Amino acid sequence: MRARRILAIAERDLRIEFSGRQGGLLPLVVGLMLLPLAIAPHAPHLAPRQQKIYVYGEVPPEVAKLPNLVRDEGPRRITIYPPTPPAEPGWRVEGSTLPPALTNALDRMDPVIKVVTIEAQKLELPNRSLLLSLVSASTLTGALAQSIPGERASRTLETLRTASVSAAEIVVGKWLAWTAFAGGMATLAGVIAVLLGRQEAGPWLLALPWVAAGTAAGGLWLVRRANDVVGGATVALRTQPAALAAVALAAWALGRIHPLLGASVPLGGALMTAGSLWQGWAPVAVSILSTALACAALLAVTARDLAENEQNHLHRDWGAAVAMTAVAASAWWVGVLSPMVWAMGGAAERTALIPRVSGPIGGMLAMTCMVVALAARHPTPVQSIGLVKAPRSAWGAAVAVGLTLPLLASASELWPLPASSMWIDARERLMSASTPQMASPLILLGVVAAQELLFRGWIRRAGGGVLAAVASWLVLAPLDPVRGALESALMGALVVASGGAILPAILARGVAAMAANVLPGAPAWMGIALAVAGAVGLVRVGRPHRA
Repeated sequence: MRARRILAIAERDLRIEFSGRQGGLLPLVVGLMLLPLAIAPHAPHLAPRQQKIYVYGEVPPEVAKLPNLVRDEGPRRITIYPPTPPAEPGWRVEGSTLPPALTNALDRMDPVIKVVTIEAQKLELPNRSLLLSLVSASTLTGALAQSIPGERASRTLETLRTASVSAAEIVVGKWLAWTAFAGGMATLAGVIAVLLGRQEAGPWLLALPWVAAGTAAGGLWLVRRANDVVGGATVALRTQPAALAAVALAAWALGRIHPLLGASVPLGGALMTAGSLWQGWAPVAVSILSTALACAALLAVTARDLAENEQNHLHRDWGAAVAMTAVAASAWWVGVLSPMVWAMGGAAERTALIPRVSGPIGGMLAMTCMVVALAARHPTPVQSIGLVKAPRSAWGAAVAVGLTLPLLASASELWPLPASSMWIDARERLMSASTPQMASPLILLGVVAAQELLFRGWIRRAGGGVLAAVASWLVLAPLDPVRGALESALMGALVVASGGAILPAILARGVAAMAANVLPGAPAWMGIALAVAGAVGLVRVGRPHRA
Protein backbone atom coordinates (compact mmCIF):
# COMPACT_ATOMS: atom_id res chain seq x y z
CA MET A 1 0.00 0.00 0.00
CA ARG A 2 1.16 3.51 -0.84
CA ALA A 3 0.58 6.23 1.75
CA ARG A 4 0.14 8.96 -0.86
CA ARG A 5 -2.71 7.13 -2.56
CA ILE A 6 -4.36 6.31 0.75
CA LEU A 7 -4.33 9.99 1.71
CA ALA A 8 -5.63 10.90 -1.74
CA ILE A 9 -8.58 8.51 -1.35
CA ALA A 10 -9.30 9.93 2.11
CA GLU A 11 -9.15 13.51 0.86
CA ARG A 12 -11.39 12.58 -2.08
CA ASP A 13 -14.07 11.05 0.16
CA LEU A 14 -14.14 14.08 2.45
CA ARG A 15 -14.18 16.50 -0.47
CA ILE A 16 -17.15 14.73 -2.09
CA GLU A 17 -19.10 14.74 1.19
CA PHE A 18 -18.37 18.35 2.15
CA SER A 19 -18.62 19.99 -1.26
CA GLY A 20 -21.64 21.89 -2.55
CA ARG A 21 -24.25 23.94 -0.76
CA GLN A 22 -24.97 21.26 1.83
CA GLY A 23 -21.32 20.38 2.37
CA GLY A 24 -21.24 21.88 5.85
CA LEU A 25 -24.47 20.26 6.96
CA LEU A 26 -22.91 17.10 8.43
CA PRO A 27 -20.27 18.92 10.56
CA LEU A 28 -22.95 21.36 11.71
CA VAL A 29 -25.33 18.58 12.75
CA VAL A 30 -22.58 16.65 14.54
CA GLY A 31 -21.42 19.80 16.31
CA LEU A 32 -24.95 20.67 17.44
CA MET A 33 -25.35 17.16 18.84
CA LEU A 34 -21.99 17.02 20.63
CA LEU A 35 -21.76 20.57 22.00
CA PRO A 36 -24.69 20.31 24.48
CA LEU A 37 -23.27 17.03 25.80
CA ALA A 38 -19.85 18.62 26.29
CA ILE A 39 -20.95 21.85 27.99
CA ALA A 40 -23.95 20.64 30.01
CA PRO A 41 -23.36 21.28 33.72
CA HIS A 42 -23.33 18.53 36.29
CA ALA A 43 -26.58 17.53 37.93
CA PRO A 44 -27.13 19.64 41.06
CA HIS A 45 -26.44 17.94 44.36
CA LEU A 46 -29.64 17.78 46.35
CA ALA A 47 -29.45 17.74 50.13
CA PRO A 48 -31.17 14.70 51.64
CA ARG A 49 -34.64 15.48 52.88
CA GLN A 50 -36.24 14.16 56.00
CA GLN A 51 -38.12 11.13 54.74
CA LYS A 52 -40.69 8.98 56.43
CA ILE A 53 -39.70 5.54 57.65
CA TYR A 54 -42.25 2.92 56.64
CA VAL A 55 -42.16 -0.11 58.92
CA TYR A 56 -44.17 -3.29 59.30
CA GLY A 57 -44.41 -5.71 62.18
CA GLU A 58 -43.93 -5.30 65.92
CA VAL A 59 -42.12 -2.04 66.61
CA PRO A 60 -39.88 -1.70 69.74
CA PRO A 61 -40.65 1.29 72.04
CA GLU A 62 -37.45 3.15 71.11
CA VAL A 63 -38.31 2.94 67.42
CA ALA A 64 -41.95 3.91 67.99
CA LYS A 65 -40.80 7.28 69.41
CA LEU A 66 -39.32 8.39 66.08
CA PRO A 67 -41.32 11.37 64.75
CA ASN A 68 -41.17 10.32 61.09
CA LEU A 69 -42.22 6.71 61.65
CA VAL A 70 -45.19 5.39 59.67
CA ARG A 71 -46.70 1.97 60.22
CA ASP A 72 -47.53 0.80 56.72
CA GLU A 73 -49.01 -2.61 55.99
CA GLY A 74 -48.70 -2.11 52.25
CA PRO A 75 -45.23 -2.27 50.72
CA ARG A 76 -43.01 -3.82 53.38
CA ARG A 77 -39.99 -1.58 53.12
CA ILE A 78 -38.66 -2.35 56.62
CA THR A 79 -39.94 -5.34 58.56
CA ILE A 80 -39.31 -5.79 62.30
CA TYR A 81 -39.57 -9.22 63.91
CA PRO A 82 -39.75 -9.66 67.72
CA PRO A 83 -37.38 -11.97 69.62
CA THR A 84 -38.26 -15.69 69.51
CA PRO A 85 -35.98 -17.35 72.10
CA PRO A 86 -34.06 -19.57 72.02
CA ALA A 87 -33.82 -19.63 68.18
CA GLU A 88 -33.57 -15.82 67.83
CA PRO A 89 -32.92 -14.10 71.14
CA GLY A 90 -32.80 -10.57 69.65
CA TRP A 91 -34.87 -8.34 67.43
CA ARG A 92 -34.47 -8.88 63.68
CA VAL A 93 -34.86 -6.07 61.17
CA GLU A 94 -34.98 -6.60 57.41
CA GLY A 95 -34.96 -3.91 54.75
CA SER A 96 -33.16 -2.76 51.63
CA THR A 97 -31.90 0.34 53.50
CA LEU A 98 -32.00 1.29 57.17
CA PRO A 99 -32.07 5.06 57.87
CA PRO A 100 -29.57 6.34 60.48
CA ALA A 101 -32.40 7.42 62.79
CA LEU A 102 -33.71 3.87 62.89
CA THR A 103 -30.31 2.28 63.52
CA ASN A 104 -29.56 4.84 66.29
CA ALA A 105 -32.86 4.01 67.99
CA LEU A 106 -32.07 0.31 67.78
CA ASP A 107 -28.61 0.86 69.24
CA ARG A 108 -30.10 2.65 72.28
CA MET A 109 -32.04 -0.43 73.27
CA ASP A 110 -30.87 -2.80 76.00
CA PRO A 111 -29.24 -5.10 75.02
CA VAL A 112 -27.65 -3.33 72.10
CA ILE A 113 -28.74 -4.81 68.81
CA LYS A 114 -26.02 -5.88 66.45
CA VAL A 115 -26.63 -4.39 63.03
CA VAL A 116 -25.13 -6.26 60.08
CA THR A 117 -25.12 -4.21 56.88
CA ILE A 118 -24.87 -6.06 53.59
CA GLU A 119 -23.94 -3.52 50.96
CA ALA A 120 -25.19 -4.03 47.45
CA GLN A 121 -22.51 -4.22 44.79
CA LYS A 122 -21.94 -0.75 43.38
CA LEU A 123 -22.68 -0.38 39.69
CA GLU A 124 -20.03 1.73 38.02
CA LEU A 125 -21.27 3.45 34.88
CA PRO A 126 -19.36 5.38 32.20
CA ASN A 127 -19.17 9.17 32.19
CA ARG A 128 -20.59 11.58 29.63
CA SER A 129 -17.65 11.03 27.30
CA LEU A 130 -19.22 7.70 26.36
CA LEU A 131 -22.09 9.64 24.78
CA LEU A 132 -19.62 11.82 22.90
CA SER A 133 -18.03 8.79 21.25
CA LEU A 134 -21.38 7.12 20.53
CA VAL A 135 -22.95 10.21 18.98
CA SER A 136 -19.96 10.92 16.76
CA ALA A 137 -19.81 7.28 15.62
CA SER A 138 -23.56 7.14 14.91
CA THR A 139 -23.26 9.95 12.34
CA LEU A 140 -21.15 7.75 10.03
CA THR A 141 -24.04 5.67 8.70
CA GLY A 142 -24.85 7.89 5.74
CA ALA A 143 -21.23 8.54 4.83
CA LEU A 144 -20.30 4.85 4.95
CA ALA A 145 -23.37 3.92 2.88
CA GLN A 146 -22.24 6.42 0.25
CA SER A 147 -18.58 5.41 0.47
CA ILE A 148 -18.53 1.98 -1.25
CA PRO A 149 -22.13 1.27 -2.32
CA GLY A 150 -22.55 4.79 -3.72
CA GLU A 151 -19.40 4.50 -5.78
CA ARG A 152 -20.38 1.04 -6.97
CA ALA A 153 -23.77 2.35 -8.12
CA SER A 154 -22.20 5.32 -9.96
CA ARG A 155 -19.47 3.11 -11.52
CA THR A 156 -16.68 5.24 -10.03
CA LEU A 157 -15.36 2.28 -8.05
CA GLU A 158 -14.41 0.58 -11.29
CA THR A 159 -12.64 3.75 -12.38
CA LEU A 160 -10.52 3.73 -9.22
CA ARG A 161 -9.61 0.09 -9.76
CA THR A 162 -8.54 0.71 -13.36
CA ALA A 163 -6.37 3.62 -12.19
CA SER A 164 -3.96 1.19 -10.48
CA VAL A 165 -5.40 1.89 -7.05
CA SER A 166 -5.52 -1.32 -5.04
CA ALA A 167 -8.58 -2.43 -3.11
CA ALA A 168 -6.63 -2.20 0.15
CA GLU A 169 -5.70 1.44 -0.58
CA ILE A 170 -9.33 2.29 -1.34
CA VAL A 171 -10.62 0.68 1.84
CA VAL A 172 -7.92 2.08 4.13
CA GLY A 173 -8.28 5.55 2.61
CA LYS A 174 -12.04 5.60 3.18
CA TRP A 175 -11.61 4.27 6.69
CA LEU A 176 -9.00 6.91 7.48
CA ALA A 177 -11.24 9.70 6.18
CA TRP A 178 -14.21 8.92 8.38
CA THR A 179 -12.15 7.90 11.37
CA ALA A 180 -10.45 11.27 11.24
CA PHE A 181 -13.76 13.13 10.92
CA ALA A 182 -15.80 11.35 13.62
CA GLY A 183 -12.83 10.75 15.91
CA GLY A 184 -11.71 14.36 15.59
CA MET A 185 -15.18 15.70 16.41
CA ALA A 186 -15.46 13.44 19.46
CA THR A 187 -11.99 14.37 20.69
CA LEU A 188 -12.72 18.09 20.23
CA ALA A 189 -15.92 17.76 22.25
CA GLY A 190 -14.00 15.86 24.94
CA VAL A 191 -11.37 18.61 25.15
CA ILE A 192 -14.14 21.23 25.49
CA ALA A 193 -15.68 19.23 28.34
CA VAL A 194 -12.30 19.09 30.09
CA LEU A 195 -11.62 22.82 29.63
CA LEU A 196 -15.03 23.71 31.06
CA GLY A 197 -14.52 21.40 34.03
CA ARG A 198 -17.32 19.04 33.06
CA GLN A 199 -15.02 16.02 33.19
CA GLU A 200 -11.50 15.46 34.43
CA ALA A 201 -8.75 14.97 31.90
CA GLY A 202 -7.35 11.47 31.63
CA PRO A 203 -6.25 8.65 29.35
CA TRP A 204 -9.84 8.26 28.16
CA LEU A 205 -9.21 11.07 25.64
CA LEU A 206 -6.94 8.70 23.70
CA ALA A 207 -9.72 6.12 23.36
CA LEU A 208 -12.31 8.53 21.89
CA PRO A 209 -11.12 8.37 18.25
CA TRP A 210 -10.81 4.58 18.38
CA VAL A 211 -14.56 4.22 18.85
CA ALA A 212 -14.98 5.98 15.52
CA ALA A 213 -12.20 3.84 14.03
CA GLY A 214 -13.89 0.59 15.04
CA THR A 215 -17.30 1.81 13.89
CA ALA A 216 -15.91 2.91 10.51
CA ALA A 217 -14.12 -0.41 9.96
CA GLY A 218 -17.21 -2.38 10.91
CA GLY A 219 -19.42 -0.19 8.72
CA LEU A 220 -17.21 -0.62 5.66
CA TRP A 221 -17.25 -4.36 6.24
CA LEU A 222 -21.04 -4.40 6.50
CA VAL A 223 -21.66 -2.42 3.29
CA ARG A 224 -18.88 -3.98 1.22
CA ARG A 225 -21.34 -5.97 -0.92
CA ALA A 226 -24.23 -3.49 -1.11
CA ASN A 227 -24.96 -2.29 -4.63
CA ASP A 228 -26.54 1.09 -3.82
CA VAL A 229 -26.80 3.71 -1.09
CA VAL A 230 -30.21 2.54 0.11
CA GLY A 231 -29.01 -1.04 0.52
CA GLY A 232 -25.86 0.07 2.33
CA ALA A 233 -27.77 2.36 4.67
CA THR A 234 -30.30 -0.39 5.41
CA VAL A 235 -27.61 -2.89 6.33
CA ALA A 236 -25.76 -0.37 8.53
CA LEU A 237 -28.89 0.85 10.33
CA ARG A 238 -30.06 -2.70 10.92
CA THR A 239 -26.79 -4.05 12.25
CA GLN A 240 -24.59 -1.34 13.77
CA PRO A 241 -26.77 -0.38 16.78
CA ALA A 242 -27.22 -4.01 17.82
CA ALA A 243 -23.50 -4.73 17.38
CA LEU A 244 -22.44 -1.64 19.37
CA ALA A 245 -24.86 -2.53 22.17
CA ALA A 246 -23.63 -6.14 22.27
CA VAL A 247 -19.91 -5.31 22.47
CA ALA A 248 -20.53 -2.51 24.97
CA LEU A 249 -22.51 -4.78 27.30
CA ALA A 250 -19.92 -7.54 26.94
CA ALA A 251 -17.08 -5.16 27.81
CA TRP A 252 -18.98 -3.73 30.78
CA ALA A 253 -19.88 -7.18 32.15
CA LEU A 254 -16.35 -8.59 31.71
CA GLY A 255 -14.91 -5.39 33.17
CA ARG A 256 -16.72 -6.13 36.42
CA ILE A 257 -14.52 -9.21 36.68
CA HIS A 258 -11.35 -7.33 35.73
CA PRO A 259 -10.89 -4.06 33.77
CA LEU A 260 -8.31 -5.58 31.43
CA LEU A 261 -10.70 -8.39 30.55
CA GLY A 262 -13.37 -5.89 29.56
CA ALA A 263 -10.87 -3.72 27.71
CA SER A 264 -9.89 -6.71 25.54
CA VAL A 265 -13.32 -6.70 23.84
CA PRO A 266 -12.83 -5.03 20.43
CA LEU A 267 -14.66 -1.70 20.18
CA GLY A 268 -16.58 -2.45 23.37
CA GLY A 269 -13.45 -1.92 25.45
CA ALA A 270 -12.79 1.35 23.60
CA LEU A 271 -16.35 2.47 24.37
CA MET A 272 -15.96 1.82 28.08
CA THR A 273 -12.50 3.39 28.32
CA ALA A 274 -13.73 6.40 26.31
CA GLY A 275 -16.38 6.73 29.01
CA SER A 276 -13.63 6.79 31.67
CA LEU A 277 -15.09 3.72 33.36
CA TRP A 278 -11.71 2.26 34.33
CA GLN A 279 -8.79 4.18 35.76
CA GLY A 280 -5.18 3.97 34.62
CA TRP A 281 -3.33 3.60 31.36
CA ALA A 282 -3.42 -0.19 31.09
CA PRO A 283 -7.15 -0.53 30.17
CA VAL A 284 -6.80 2.25 27.60
CA ALA A 285 -3.77 0.60 25.99
CA VAL A 286 -5.45 -2.83 25.89
CA SER A 287 -8.68 -1.41 24.45
CA ILE A 288 -6.80 0.49 21.74
CA LEU A 289 -4.79 -2.61 20.85
CA SER A 290 -7.84 -4.91 20.66
CA THR A 291 -9.79 -2.38 18.58
CA ALA A 292 -6.81 -1.80 16.28
CA LEU A 293 -6.45 -5.54 15.66
CA ALA A 294 -10.17 -5.83 14.95
CA CYS A 295 -9.98 -2.87 12.54
CA ALA A 296 -7.06 -4.48 10.72
CA ALA A 297 -8.96 -7.76 10.36
CA LEU A 298 -12.16 -6.08 9.17
CA LEU A 299 -10.32 -3.87 6.67
CA ALA A 300 -8.38 -6.86 5.35
CA VAL A 301 -11.58 -8.86 4.75
CA THR A 302 -13.28 -5.84 3.17
CA ALA A 303 -10.34 -5.24 0.83
CA ARG A 304 -10.20 -8.93 -0.12
CA ASP A 305 -13.88 -9.02 -0.99
CA LEU A 306 -13.58 -5.76 -2.90
CA ALA A 307 -10.71 -7.16 -4.92
CA GLU A 308 -12.61 -10.30 -5.88
CA ASN A 309 -14.87 -10.47 -8.87
CA GLU A 310 -18.49 -9.95 -7.88
CA GLN A 311 -19.42 -13.27 -9.47
CA ASN A 312 -17.07 -15.12 -7.14
CA HIS A 313 -18.53 -13.75 -3.92
CA LEU A 314 -19.57 -16.32 -1.38
CA HIS A 315 -23.28 -16.50 -0.82
CA ARG A 316 -22.85 -15.69 2.85
CA ASP A 317 -24.32 -12.72 4.68
CA TRP A 318 -22.04 -12.43 7.67
CA GLY A 319 -23.51 -9.09 8.66
CA ALA A 320 -26.99 -10.56 8.91
CA ALA A 321 -25.65 -13.52 10.91
CA VAL A 322 -23.89 -11.22 13.39
CA ALA A 323 -27.00 -9.05 13.67
CA MET A 324 -29.19 -12.10 14.35
CA THR A 325 -26.71 -13.25 17.01
CA ALA A 326 -26.76 -9.85 18.73
CA VAL A 327 -30.57 -9.71 18.76
CA ALA A 328 -30.78 -13.30 20.01
CA ALA A 329 -28.31 -12.52 22.81
CA SER A 330 -30.34 -9.49 23.89
CA ALA A 331 -33.60 -11.45 23.83
CA TRP A 332 -32.22 -14.43 25.76
CA TRP A 333 -30.15 -12.55 28.33
CA VAL A 334 -32.89 -10.03 29.14
CA GLY A 335 -35.36 -12.81 29.81
CA VAL A 336 -33.07 -15.06 31.82
CA LEU A 337 -30.82 -12.59 33.65
CA SER A 338 -33.06 -9.55 34.18
CA PRO A 339 -34.41 -10.81 37.55
CA MET A 340 -30.86 -10.47 38.91
CA VAL A 341 -31.18 -6.67 38.66
CA TRP A 342 -33.18 -6.73 41.89
CA ALA A 343 -30.43 -8.62 43.71
CA MET A 344 -27.77 -6.24 42.34
CA GLY A 345 -29.83 -3.37 43.74
CA GLY A 346 -30.08 -4.94 47.19
CA ALA A 347 -33.49 -6.66 46.91
CA ALA A 348 -32.46 -10.30 46.63
CA GLU A 349 -35.82 -11.43 47.96
CA ARG A 350 -37.56 -10.09 44.87
CA THR A 351 -35.17 -11.94 42.60
CA ALA A 352 -36.00 -15.17 44.43
CA LEU A 353 -39.75 -14.58 43.97
CA ILE A 354 -39.58 -14.39 40.16
CA PRO A 355 -40.18 -17.87 38.67
CA ARG A 356 -37.14 -19.24 36.85
CA VAL A 357 -39.32 -20.52 34.00
CA SER A 358 -40.39 -16.99 33.05
CA GLY A 359 -37.00 -16.22 31.50
CA PRO A 360 -36.90 -19.17 29.07
CA ILE A 361 -40.51 -18.47 28.07
CA GLY A 362 -39.70 -14.85 27.24
CA GLY A 363 -36.58 -15.84 25.31
CA MET A 364 -38.53 -18.54 23.47
CA LEU A 365 -41.19 -16.06 22.35
CA ALA A 366 -38.59 -13.55 21.16
CA MET A 367 -36.59 -16.16 19.23
CA THR A 368 -39.77 -17.62 17.75
CA CYS A 369 -40.74 -14.19 16.46
CA MET A 370 -37.29 -13.89 14.87
CA VAL A 371 -37.63 -17.28 13.18
CA VAL A 372 -41.12 -16.48 11.88
CA ALA A 373 -40.04 -13.07 10.58
CA LEU A 374 -37.04 -14.57 8.77
CA ALA A 375 -39.12 -17.40 7.31
CA ALA A 376 -41.77 -14.98 6.05
CA ARG A 377 -39.17 -13.16 3.95
CA HIS A 378 -37.90 -16.30 2.21
CA PRO A 379 -39.73 -18.04 -0.66
CA THR A 380 -38.79 -21.56 0.52
CA PRO A 381 -38.17 -21.33 4.28
CA VAL A 382 -38.58 -25.06 4.96
CA GLN A 383 -35.76 -26.04 2.63
CA SER A 384 -33.58 -23.02 3.36
CA ILE A 385 -33.25 -23.51 7.12
CA GLY A 386 -32.74 -27.26 6.99
CA LEU A 387 -36.15 -28.79 7.68
CA VAL A 388 -35.33 -31.56 5.26
CA LYS A 389 -35.41 -35.33 5.44
CA ALA A 390 -32.54 -36.70 7.50
CA PRO A 391 -30.86 -40.10 7.01
CA ARG A 392 -31.96 -42.87 9.32
CA SER A 393 -28.62 -42.96 11.11
CA ALA A 394 -29.11 -39.33 12.18
CA TRP A 395 -31.96 -40.20 14.53
CA GLY A 396 -29.90 -42.70 16.49
CA ALA A 397 -27.04 -40.22 16.59
CA ALA A 398 -29.45 -37.58 17.92
CA VAL A 399 -30.44 -39.81 20.84
CA ALA A 400 -26.79 -40.57 21.58
CA VAL A 401 -25.90 -36.87 21.51
CA GLY A 402 -28.86 -36.07 23.75
CA LEU A 403 -27.67 -38.60 26.34
CA THR A 404 -24.12 -37.19 26.19
CA LEU A 405 -25.02 -33.52 26.71
CA PRO A 406 -26.04 -33.84 30.42
CA LEU A 407 -22.65 -35.39 31.18
CA LEU A 408 -20.98 -32.12 30.14
CA ALA A 409 -22.52 -30.22 33.07
CA SER A 410 -19.53 -31.10 35.27
CA ALA A 411 -17.24 -29.38 32.75
CA SER A 412 -18.28 -26.09 34.38
CA GLU A 413 -15.79 -26.84 37.14
CA LEU A 414 -12.95 -26.44 34.64
CA TRP A 415 -13.68 -22.70 34.29
CA PRO A 416 -13.91 -21.18 37.79
CA LEU A 417 -15.66 -17.85 38.17
CA PRO A 418 -14.75 -15.05 40.62
CA ALA A 419 -15.88 -15.60 44.19
CA SER A 420 -19.05 -13.60 43.66
CA SER A 421 -22.57 -14.92 44.03
CA MET A 422 -23.68 -12.73 41.13
CA TRP A 423 -21.55 -14.48 38.50
CA ILE A 424 -22.26 -17.94 39.91
CA ASP A 425 -26.00 -17.25 39.94
CA ALA A 426 -25.85 -15.91 36.36
CA ARG A 427 -24.09 -19.03 35.12
CA GLU A 428 -26.52 -21.29 36.93
CA ARG A 429 -29.50 -19.43 35.46
CA LEU A 430 -28.12 -19.65 31.93
CA MET A 431 -27.28 -23.33 32.38
CA SER A 432 -30.74 -24.26 33.67
CA ALA A 433 -32.48 -22.12 31.04
CA SER A 434 -30.69 -23.83 28.15
CA THR A 435 -32.31 -27.12 29.21
CA PRO A 436 -35.24 -25.98 31.39
CA GLN A 437 -36.18 -29.12 33.25
CA MET A 438 -38.59 -27.15 35.43
CA ALA A 439 -40.84 -26.35 32.47
CA SER A 440 -43.67 -28.35 30.97
CA PRO A 441 -42.91 -30.55 27.92
CA LEU A 442 -44.65 -28.05 25.63
CA ILE A 443 -42.54 -25.13 26.84
CA LEU A 444 -39.43 -27.30 26.71
CA LEU A 445 -40.13 -28.22 23.10
CA GLY A 446 -40.76 -24.56 22.23
CA VAL A 447 -37.50 -23.37 23.78
CA VAL A 448 -35.42 -26.08 22.11
CA ALA A 449 -37.11 -25.67 18.70
CA ALA A 450 -36.75 -21.87 18.70
CA GLN A 451 -33.05 -22.04 19.59
CA GLU A 452 -32.16 -24.74 17.07
CA LEU A 453 -34.16 -23.17 14.23
CA LEU A 454 -32.40 -19.88 14.87
CA PHE A 455 -28.82 -21.02 15.52
CA ARG A 456 -28.53 -24.21 13.47
CA GLY A 457 -31.08 -22.96 10.94
CA TRP A 458 -31.01 -19.30 9.93
CA ILE A 459 -27.66 -18.26 11.43
CA ARG A 460 -25.98 -21.36 9.97
CA ARG A 461 -27.50 -20.57 6.58
CA ALA A 462 -26.31 -16.95 6.71
CA GLY A 463 -22.85 -17.35 8.23
CA GLY A 464 -21.94 -21.02 8.09
CA GLY A 465 -21.62 -23.78 10.64
CA VAL A 466 -18.67 -22.33 12.52
CA LEU A 467 -20.36 -18.99 13.09
CA ALA A 468 -23.56 -20.78 14.15
CA ALA A 469 -21.62 -22.82 16.71
CA VAL A 470 -19.88 -19.72 18.08
CA ALA A 471 -23.18 -17.83 18.20
CA SER A 472 -24.97 -20.52 20.21
CA TRP A 473 -21.94 -20.81 22.50
CA LEU A 474 -21.79 -17.06 23.22
CA VAL A 475 -25.54 -16.62 23.67
CA LEU A 476 -26.43 -19.71 25.67
CA ALA A 477 -23.25 -20.29 27.73
CA PRO A 478 -21.09 -17.13 27.81
CA LEU A 479 -20.00 -17.77 31.42
CA ASP A 480 -19.39 -21.48 30.86
CA PRO A 481 -17.01 -21.55 27.88
CA VAL A 482 -15.81 -25.16 28.22
CA ARG A 483 -19.25 -26.73 28.35
CA GLY A 484 -20.67 -24.23 25.84
CA ALA A 485 -17.95 -24.88 23.27
CA LEU A 486 -18.30 -28.66 23.57
CA GLU A 487 -22.08 -28.58 23.28
CA SER A 488 -22.00 -26.21 20.30
CA ALA A 489 -19.42 -28.33 18.50
CA LEU A 490 -21.37 -31.52 19.17
CA MET A 491 -24.66 -30.03 17.94
CA GLY A 492 -22.96 -28.59 14.86
CA ALA A 493 -21.44 -31.97 14.06
CA LEU A 494 -24.88 -33.57 14.44
CA VAL A 495 -26.36 -31.16 11.87
CA VAL A 496 -23.51 -31.95 9.46
CA ALA A 497 -24.07 -35.69 9.94
CA SER A 498 -27.80 -35.15 9.36
CA GLY A 499 -27.19 -33.61 5.95
CA GLY A 500 -28.17 -30.15 7.16
CA ALA A 501 -31.42 -31.28 8.79
CA ILE A 502 -32.47 -29.48 11.99
CA LEU A 503 -35.04 -31.95 13.33
CA PRO A 504 -32.42 -34.39 14.72
CA ALA A 505 -30.82 -31.47 16.60
CA ILE A 506 -34.18 -30.60 18.14
CA LEU A 507 -34.60 -34.25 19.15
CA ALA A 508 -31.12 -34.32 20.72
CA ARG A 509 -31.79 -31.20 22.79
CA GLY A 510 -35.14 -32.58 23.91
CA VAL A 511 -33.57 -35.87 24.98
CA ALA A 512 -30.85 -33.96 26.83
CA ALA A 513 -33.40 -31.89 28.75
CA MET A 514 -35.38 -34.94 29.79
CA ALA A 515 -32.27 -36.97 30.67
CA ALA A 516 -30.72 -34.21 32.79
CA ASN A 517 -32.73 -35.29 35.84
CA VAL A 518 -32.12 -38.99 35.26
CA LEU A 519 -28.44 -39.39 34.46
CA PRO A 520 -26.17 -39.14 37.49
CA GLY A 521 -23.29 -36.68 37.55
CA ALA A 522 -20.09 -37.78 35.87
CA PRO A 523 -16.50 -36.54 36.00
CA ALA A 524 -15.70 -33.72 33.62
CA TRP A 525 -13.20 -35.76 31.62
CA MET A 526 -15.80 -38.41 30.85
CA GLY A 527 -18.23 -35.95 29.29
CA ILE A 528 -15.44 -34.20 27.37
CA ALA A 529 -14.12 -37.49 26.00
CA LEU A 530 -17.59 -38.56 24.85
CA ALA A 531 -18.24 -35.16 23.28
CA VAL A 532 -14.95 -35.09 21.34
CA ALA A 533 -15.29 -38.68 20.19
CA GLY A 534 -18.90 -38.12 19.21
CA ALA A 535 -18.13 -34.93 17.25
CA VAL A 536 -15.31 -36.62 15.30
CA GLY A 537 -17.46 -39.64 14.54
CA LEU A 538 -20.44 -37.55 13.46
CA VAL A 539 -18.38 -35.43 11.11
CA ARG A 540 -16.95 -38.54 9.46
CA VAL A 541 -20.35 -40.17 9.15
CA GLY A 542 -21.92 -37.00 7.82
CA ARG A 543 -19.44 -36.24 5.05
CA PRO A 544 -21.46 -37.97 2.32
CA HIS A 545 -24.57 -36.09 3.49
CA ARG A 546 -23.06 -32.60 3.74
CA ALA A 547 -25.59 -29.92 2.81
